[in-house]
Amino acid sequence: MRINSTVSDQQDSTLIAPVWHTIVLVSITCIFSALGAFRSYGHLDLLTRAGVPTSYVRVTRYLVSLAFEWLLVLLVWFGIRSGGLTLHALIAGRWPTLRVALRDTVIAGGFLFLNYIVIGILTYALRVPSSRGHSPFIQLLPHGWMELIIFSLVALSAGFCEELVFRGYLMRQLSAMTKSRTAGLLLQSVVFGLGHGYQGVARMAIIAVEGCMLGLLARWRRSLRPGMIAHGLQDMIAGIAMFAMTR
Repeated sequence: MRINSTVSDQQDSTLIAPVWHTIVLVSITCIFSALGAFRSYGHLDLLTRAGVPTSYVRVTRYLVSLAFEWLLVLLVWFGIRSGGLTLHALIAGRWPTLRVALRDTVIAGGFLFLNYIVIGILTYALRVPSSRGHSPFIQLLPHGWMELIIFSLVALSAGFCEELVFRGYLMRQLSAMTKSRTAGLLLQSVVFGLGHGYQGVARMAIIAVEGCMLGLLARWRRSLRPGMIAHGLQDMIAGIAMFAMTR
């Protein structure tokens, strides 16, 4: 245990990309988030104003989000390749056995259960509108079968891409930049929350807490796999729940 901890500390103290690269990635994330917030709360969505059906608007946003997530992954790959690091290494490799895969899945399920408890408490404390409200976030959830299918694909993609970017790259990079594992954990969660501007300030705060929990999970397991599973499932469940309410 002590040896593994030492190796982890050494990894978190070493930059895996140039500092300018991290600044660019964080800036792009915040700019995209701000555009999403203005589009949702400022009614600047040109498609909606042009009278395009909301179903097409939702699908368009799903596809834009999907493209942006993979753009960030591409940007991460570009930044770490100069140091000889691979995306595979950030994730902590493939599952060596079926038993390990099942173990990670069980851990993801336990984490998801705990996460729902925390979300419930924070939602109540911050007075976040319920899923039956009419917030821009709720309006983005699927209302039809085709939307649900596309949303589910985006959810699975988000589980992979966001964990890779925030817990795989950003947490490790920020830990090295600040010389503090705690600062790296907290800062990546803040950026993770800021990256979801379209969901509103209260939900951004909740998402930041979730990002911190996912960071702790990644460090505990020394792998992104359980977090990827939990993240993807959580997003899918949110879409399925909203879809069920509209039937």
